[in-house]
Amino acid sequence: MSGADDELDVVLQQIAARARERNRARTGRLADLVPSLGSPGEDPSLRELAVELAHQVAGSAGTFGARDAGRIARELEAALRDGSPARPTGEGDPDHLRRLIEELRRALEG
Repeated sequence: MSGADDELDVVLQQIAARARERNRARTGRLADLVPSLGSPGEDPSLRELAVELAHQVAGSAGTFGARDAGRIARELEAALRDGSPARPTGEGDPDHLRRLIEELRRALEG
């Protein structure tokens, strides 16, 4: 491998590390938002923010090869977008969302 290839590898590793850190931060923010979701007086902008955060994690994780994290983030995004506590599947249930967030955290660590 040439010196230029080595330098490129280092830069790509740095970019991937920053993406992992951003995804961890986004996941933390998602965890902070979940208690506010599903309540009768829910602020729709909070759900929109949560959907956007999950979408960002899904895209970023997929781009940098974290397939499990990307899959879980897509599942979380769908549950946030489609879910409400009244859904028969319980996909919008805060407990379900918390479980997905914990799975996502583990996947991002791996």
